[in-house]
Amino acid sequence: VSTQSTGSTNEKVQERATLSFAFVFEMGNTLSATDIVARDAPKHDEFAGRGAAVVTGSTSGIGINTTEALLSAGFDRVFATFRSKADADNLRAAIVAKYGEDAAKRLAFCKLDLTDLDSCVEAAEQIDNESGEKGVSVLINNAGIMMCPFGRTVQGAELQTGTNHIGHTAFTIKLLPALQRSGQLTGTDDPARIVNVASGAHAWAPSGFDYSNIEQFFGKEMEDNYNSRHAYGVSKSLNMLSALALNERFKNNNDPVYAVSLHPGVIATNLSRHMNPVVRGVMSVVGSIGVMKSPDQGAATSVHCALSKTVLDRTSNYYADCLPATAKAHAADVDVAVKMFDNTLSKIAELGNK
Repeated sequence: VSTQSTGSTNEKVQERATLSFAFVFEMGNTLSATDIVARDAPKHDEFAGRGAAVVTGSTSGIGINTTEALLSAGFDRVFATFRSKADADNLRAAIVAKYGEDAAKRLAFCKLDLTDLDSCVEAAEQIDNESGEKGVSVLINNAGIMMCPFGRTVQGAELQTGTNHIGHTAFTIKLLPALQRSGQLTGTDDPARIVNVASGAHAWAPSGFDYSNIEQFFGKEMEDNYNSRHAYGVSKSLNMLSALALNERFKNNNDPVYAVSLHPGVIATNLSRHMNPVVRGVMSVVGSIGVMKSPDQGAATSVHCALSKTVLDRTSNYYADCLPATAKAHAADVDVAVKMFDNTLSKIAELGNK
């Protein structure tokens, strides 16, 4: 599938599509992560005594608000992943200022570089060991990059899919023993949860894309025909398909773990830093007049999927605005999801043996 985009005409089309995305998908409801905690954990200790919570990309954007909300909900341990120690220090200082030293003592840090599979494995092993017999009750795969120039991960994958999908898959699979430990303690009626932060931008993926062909992300054709917007849509579609595939595995193995994906909303964060400056400027203005979501509002659906009992009725694998939502058909195909996920795991194993 050619995803090539060159020349000023195509760039303008991409800008218009990006701007229209902001208006089409927002506002929805304006619940915040703070509202969700007040609803599901009003005493701020309802989730004490459970397995740990883990948030990737916890030091920027909605990751900060998500991490704060899980601490506020009472988790005894919240693992915050980081790439920069300065960012980790800033997050800890913000937690102390907002919630006090006692809350900060429940915050644990783990270095994670999703562009390097070795780092993904090492981080998961650290969390697995440190989470103890209670394991991990909530994993929120929140980190991500958006519409960046072409690049490759350490192991050679296209950067957006390599980071958003392949890195998170390696990290998640290595954390499954910790998630299973937690789920076994709470039971199938209250399983451990995996929450993949996807996007309504999965609709940007090109029609007819072959998601099961993982090798293409390591090839030259992907680089030659690179379109940053299409590549982002593909990576977010893969996040959604991964949740479907994981649930098939959990169902077949009777594992007390459940996975969902979500669209957080269009939010004023640094995720848009690679967009055209004109687009970013317009989005900034739009955000200032309340059309776009604040980071606290953007974190709401992640926190809802992590805490709410209604998610466990399993009426949907995909959420937006804290409600079940409808995914595009290509991102809701279970057969495609299972084949894609198996091929992703095979590629990860191959790369790990090199």
